[in-house]
Amino acid sequence: MPTFVAFAPLVAPIISSTTTDLRTLIAAIDKVVDPGPAPNIHQILNILSLSPSPKVAQVKKARYQHFALSAVFAVGGVTLFQFSGAGPLVGLALIGGSLYHAFTKPQELEEFIESRRIAQSNWQVAQESWTRQAGIHR
Repeated sequence: MPTFVAFAPLVAPIISSTTTDLRTLIAAIDKVVDPGPAPNIHQILNILSLSPSPKVAQVKKARYQHFALSAVFAVGGVTLFQFSGAGPLVGLALIGGSLYHAFTKPQELEEFIESRRIAQSNWQVAQESWTRQAGIHR
């Protein structure tokens, strides 16, 4: 009747009559040539094949429309200064609104800036990982 063995090795141990000299093993490890630092990742990847996404054209159009609307409000405000009564007051309000509008960012640009920030962060992580994994010096 076989006996129960809880922790049996998968491979039978090799019993050798020779001894291992650690100095020989260390010398063999020291002979391994250091591959040196990693090459620049920009040289490996073909950067010239990259092109802007269609989203860039939408962002440019949104910025143009944003500034055009601000300019129209400013011109309208300056025009209202020529009238009497409440004209200059309304004109001043339009100029103030156009300045506020000119210095705010369109929503499309905000989304683009956020996605660009994430992409740059991911690229930085990839670059650091690439440099860290190359060679035997870590």
